[in-house]
Amino acid sequence: MEIFLATDLLAILEKGGSTYPWMMKLENPHTGVQGHYIVKMFTHKQITEQNAVAKEVYGNVLAQAFGLPVPRAVLARFNPDFLQTLSDEARNRNAECHRGLRFATEHVENATLFSDRIPKSIIKGLDLASLYAFDNLVWNLDRGGFRNKPNLLVCEGDYILIDHEQIFPFHNDPDQPNDALITNFLKGEWKYQHTQHLFYPYLKNNKKVLSSEPFSFFMKRLKEFDPEILSEKAQFLQENGHPCGDVEGIIDYLCTVKNKSDIFLHILNRQLS
Repeated sequence: MEIFLATDLLAILEKGGSTYPWMMKLENPHTGVQGHYIVKMFTHKQITEQNAVAKEVYGNVLAQAFGLPVPRAVLARFNPDFLQTLSDEARNRNAECHRGLRFATEHVENATLFSDRIPKSIIKGLDLASLYAFDNLVWNLDRGGFRNKPNLLVCEGDYILIDHEQIFPFHNDPDQPNDALITNFLKGEWKYQHTQHLFYPYLKNNKKVLSSEPFSFFMKRLKEFDPEILSEKAQFLQENGHPCGDVEGIIDYLCTVKNKSDIFLHILNRQLS
């Protein structure tokens, strides 16, 4: 992961989620090039109990491995000189947040948050099956779900995945390994709340999609990808003071699903049958 330096706070996004992310200008310290980024302002509790920064990194890396579009991700460092430029309000908000590197994604110009107002012509052109399968795989509780948040941008006829701090909820604590999910998976049992997913109704009721082997692209990627790609990211985060959860448990789980991809495909098809 690249580490960029914060130079300017442009706006506090009051409607950007419960953590009120910041729109910021970040600078690449090696090239001096600056850009606009959305910086997640996680609390200490979200970092220590939920491994929020690590989850964001994992989600971004895994989405790319499965050919799903995500914004460019970096880590932002708040140096003392930058902190001195903040208003009293911003300083107070920052004081409530975890110290250390912050997760940031490049701001996507002209992007629209997914909603019912998106034209059906655009929706028909999106690979919603792969997105649905991906969220099943990582157990994303926050694309739809009980909070009814899309966490999805639409730009130039394609979607862009954002916000993955809620993934892998079963491996938050490395001191309490959880193998139950693997055991249940091998028996064909799957307790992911798929009916709450943003696109479950659309896929469930679309006979044209269901008749076309909708998960073929995702399954091809699943058989090709290497779960160990998370190891290097986790090590980097740990070296920079961020807890990473039970990353070995996550990798073991992903390896199991990859090696038994026929079971996973059966689960996906069963959900929509």
